[in-house]
Amino acid sequence: PVALNLSSYGQATSPVEFEVLERLTDSGTKVFVSAGNDSRDLTRNCNIFPACYPITKNFFVVGATDGTGERAWYSNSGGPVKYYRRGDYYAGKKFYRGASFATPTMLNEEMKK
Repeated sequence: PVALNLSSYGQATSPVEFEVLERLTDSGTKVFVSAGNDSRDLTRNCNIFPACYPITKNFFVVGATDGTGERAWYSNSGGPVKYYRRGDYYAGKKFYRGASFATPTMLNEEMKK
């Protein structure tokens, strides 16, 4: 694939998941992952996966901003989080928020380049 969006996260590592992501990024696939929504500084304790896997090539860890463009209070930051995109959205009368909404925005921007 050209790109992959992973808008989910957990606190457990998976050797199989890591190997698959590493192979994908090494082959040129751009992988976009959510930073998570725990208001954590991942510089201190990077334990959100897949965001904290030590992959740097073609691997985009995306946090969320609010409607003003500032980092959203709920978004994880630091460590591997290098990109931020808007994570707050209204769809009709319903409000959504999270780094999972920011991640595909980053993917779409990168694919247009």
